[in-house]
Amino acid sequence: MKEAPSYIARHEKALKSLPRKRSLPHPREGLSSFKEILSIKEVCILIKEWYLRGAWKQNISGPVVHYKTLAGVLDCILGIDMRDVCPIQCEEDWENENRTVRVRNISQTLANIAKKMVLKCYGCGKCFLNLTQVQYKGAEVNHRKYKLKTTLIGRIVNPMLFCQEVLDCDCDILCNSCHWQVTKYQRNQREMPCWYKFTQEGYPITIA
Repeated sequence: MKEAPSYIARHEKALKSLPRKRSLPHPREGLSSFKEILSIKEVCILIKEWYLRGAWKQNISGPVVHYKTLAGVLDCILGIDMRDVCPIQCEEDWENENRTVRVRNISQTLANIAKKMVLKCYGCGKCFLNLTQVQYKGAEVNHRKYKLKTTLIGRIVNPMLFCQEVLDCDCDILCNSCHWQVTKYQRNQREMPCWYKFTQEGYPITIA
């Protein structure tokens, strides 16, 4: 009988394919989509490092990756404070959560990091740069290819599935007001927002 692949071996090939040539952009250089964010070398390194340290590990056996470890990696690679982007705010709360909740929070943390890097909503121009963790509900992940959507970003428990979802669905970041307008349009409940007409071919162009 063949042995089951290890935690790392299961996604080794996919992890190797993540790094890109693009470097971290200037803080004032806003990004438009998850495709651009995942093309940044430092973001891919962050996902790899978190994965290798067991951030997405759900097995009951083995040690739990420490909050301080993940926070240190994030600060070292992207210079972002973990408390600004992670729904779980301290080491004690992290240790007391069950593994599935921790894994889901890691996926939500990646989404919040993306919101911070996008800088602003391309629909109305609302600034995301100084959002705190409590305020991140004001910025939402929009699935441009709505029919390919399989789940909510915050429910994904695997880094490869996270990357696959946001790339396949051509996800970007909108404020909750603009996201509501687009979702209504995608569900055929209202006309397409006028500013969204300029974003159908390729990536967003702000008309403000």
